[in-house]
Amino acid sequence: MISMEEVTASAPGKCILTGEHSVVYGLPALAVAIDIRAKVTVKSYENGATLIHAKQFNKKVCLPLKPDRNLTIDKDLQPIYVSVVKTLEFLKIKDGVEVLIDSSLPEASGLGSSAAVSVATVKAVSEFFGIHLKESEISTLSFESEKIVHGSPSGIDNTVSVYGGGILFKRGRILKVKTSNNIPLIIGDTLKKRSTGGMVSKVRENYLKYTAIFKPILAAIGKISLQAKKFLEASDFHKLGELMNINQALLESLGVSSIELEKLVYAAREAGAYGAKLTGAGGGGCIVALAPLARCQNIASKIIEAGGKPYITRITDTGVKIE
Repeated sequence: MISMEEVTASAPGKCILTGEHSVVYGLPALAVAIDIRAKVTVKSYENGATLIHAKQFNKKVCLPLKPDRNLTIDKDLQPIYVSVVKTLEFLKIKDGVEVLIDSSLPEASGLGSSAAVSVATVKAVSEFFGIHLKESEISTLSFESEKIVHGSPSGIDNTVSVYGGGILFKRGRILKVKTSNNIPLIIGDTLKKRSTGGMVSKVRENYLKYTAIFKPILAAIGKISLQAKKFLEASDFHKLGELMNINQALLESLGVSSIELEKLVYAAREAGAYGAKLTGAGGGGCIVALAPLARCQNIASKIIEAGGKPYITRITDTGVKIE
């Protein structure tokens, strides 16, 4: 097996425009890849083990190639380790690797940070050994680490990170959506971390308790995603923004919004956004605002005033790639 001296791969984060939580129940969600990326560099490691160094956590750990049941792994590094191990197993390779993670995506914020890191890791490890995996294979392997992070993930995060662009995602089905790369998106981070698994469990608990109420709410969110796809393809941002606002109201009714999120949502709308809503599981994390380019800086300033951290970004068609 021929290996390179080192290989660096990167993968984009994701932003859900519509469809959070409903996607868990087999309904469609509309998501886009954003031009904020996670980079992973893979080198040879001679000690027959895996050395993981994650800059964002300021953590470094050396772990065996074959997991031990009694092995205690740092929770932040465990998904990365699983991505490495699963990829090496799939490739039938027993060589050690050093993995350096450098992600620009904020953690536990709803932007698919863990998926982007996992996708880039699978790509970098396989390419390091000169093996070109199919996109579907990268997505499947990275999904294994997503299960560790989120419990019962829908698969939307790793899917968007692998393929890039816009995707109408329904469990088991992927439909590419035509998008314009010139669509300005403003991300507002509440700086409050949250657990996707915890929020999904909260909705499920209430769904089982009040099924007759929650089922039509989730169905309405799914219908919003189908309509939002048409407006996104037509670049009708006014109507897309309106649907984002309606989606936010429905997410509030599911109990997944928060005071911190609401402050940023209304700050963005009052500053001229077409629409703004939480993105991801909720309970904290980020909002996304769709706005005219001329208003982006003002919206970013208002997000700061409301206590958040803004990122002005755009949709990217480039999924996972070698740098």
